[in-house]
Amino acid sequence: MLSVTLPPDTLDAKSVNMFWDGIFHAFTFIVVLIGLIAFWKASRQSHTEKSGKLLAGSMLCGWALFNLIEGVINHHIFSIHSVRDKNADSDFYNYAFLIISAIMLTLGTFVLSRYYKNVFKR
Repeated sequence: MLSVTLPPDTLDAKSVNMFWDGIFHAFTFIVVLIGLIAFWKASRQSHTEKSGKLLAGSMLCGWALFNLIEGVINHHIFSIHSVRDKNADSDFYNYAFLIISAIMLTLGTFVLSRYYKNVFKR
């Protein structure tokens, strides 16, 4: 997210941008790895509910919440970057990103609500 704070006009600026991109990607890789380990440990528990609907709904909600929070903070509040930086109509893409994320959150919530409705009927 810091890679566009310096215009990539010089080799030094490009190096700084690539360094911070690498730090960001390393951080996200570690977070994903921790999440996968936690998911694997939870799935090995005998009392854990194993359902594709629960997994799909939770993943949709998680992606959507991340996109909404990141989109609002980075694209609109701080203007750190845009979905498409080199486009004349970057606001269109920023709002489309938020709309698609809201649709994902709605769909994930719908899937989870149907799943839990069926769980509580048992």
